[in-house]
Amino acid sequence: MAGPNIAKEINSESLIKTCKLLDNITNEYTVFFGTMLGLHREGDIIDGDDDCDFLVPSKLYNKIKNLFLSNGYIVSNFDVKDHFTQFKSKIGDTEVLVDFYYYFDYDEEFIIDKWNFYGQPFNKQKWMLIPKKYLFDFKKIKYKNSLIPLPKDPEYLCQYLYGERYKEKLIKSVDYQMMIVNNKPKIVYKWEKN
Repeated sequence: MAGPNIAKEINSESLIKTCKLLDNITNEYTVFFGTMLGLHREGDIIDGDDDCDFLVPSKLYNKIKNLFLSNGYIVSNFDVKDHFTQFKSKIGDTEVLVDFYYYFDYDEEFIIDKWNFYGQPFNKQKWMLIPKKYLFDFKKIKYKNSLIPLPKDPEYLCQYLYGERYKEKLIKSVDYQMMIVNNKPKIVYKWEKN
């Protein structure tokens, strides 16, 4: 759920603040999507990103909502119980966004993210399977004097989500499109046909 681009320094502050809040209630969370990509690929937030992305178990929906509302965040237009919540807050004069993608246990091999980048949680064909063996157990990395959780194998998951060219700084919807095919992510580069 894209918003305006946010300065890297502000987004970094938002990331650290969010992790400190989450650490008060759980260790069952990790950065994901663009936030994971930036931290793994560049060791930092992607310059010009519009939010911070987190992957959390659906059972934490109410706890997370209560925690963030009680700490001055507001819910944006996107709040679909147990699937996705986007919170807004301010750092200085800048509005920041924090996205929570809630996952469900699917089977022994996968979890399922029903929201992902499509935002169609009631369309089973758009659900995304994420392999557990590359996700769990989360590991913490040092980032600007804080500890930030990453999936167990961010290298694999970056390639899984963003394709073989994930190390290149490409622009979504300009250089590539993200799709779900057979409940797995597929990247189509602008010069390819699906």
